Amino acid sequence: MKFRIFSIMVLCFLFNTANAQSYMRGIGSNISILTAKVNTPSEQYDFAMVVTHFSFTPRFTISEGENNSVSICFPLGVGVGILSSANGASGIAWGADAPVAIDYNIGNMSTPDNEKGFGWYFGAGFGYMYSGYSSDGEVTNINTYGPIGRLGIRFGSNYHTTVGLFYKQGLEKDKYKTFGFNVLLER
Repeated sequence: MKFRIFSIMVLCFLFNTANAQSYMRGIGSNISILTAKVNTPSEQYDFAMVVTHFSFTPRFTISEGENNSVSICFPLGVGVGILSSANGASGIAWGADAPVAIDYNIGNMSTPDNEKGFGWYFGAGFGYMYSGYSSDGEVTNINTYGPIGRLGIRFGSNYHTTVGLFYKQGLEKDKYKTFGFNVLLER
């Protein structure tokens, strides 16, 4: 299943690179908060983990208008963070995030030539996050994947700033919910 998702993301990237009207990119960071109600044979507890990612976001427009566009983006991220859970576990967390999303963009940075002072976007896609944590000498790995919804605003003139929110509902057994916030500088 993981290999299929990864293969689809790579094929979308290659297809859109060949046919994209414009290429834009952003660099910045995001904060992801994973939550779940974990049920194991021995216990049941609420789980929460915060991971801060360094993020690189390539974006390819599929269709462009004068003040809007439809784009495919890959907000890739890697980073570290902290773990806390209701059962008392705490420790160091890490993660790698590999989503793909289709966005509708209006105004600022909807196209490389659009220099309006303000813009916004919204979109949907699919994401996969590999993360893990170390607590009390034990290492635990988490794989979560599912549909993503995202929205944000863009502003600025020389360096365009993007501030966005995203949500992913996990489809795996523990149904991890991921809430996130990101800030990017785009060119």
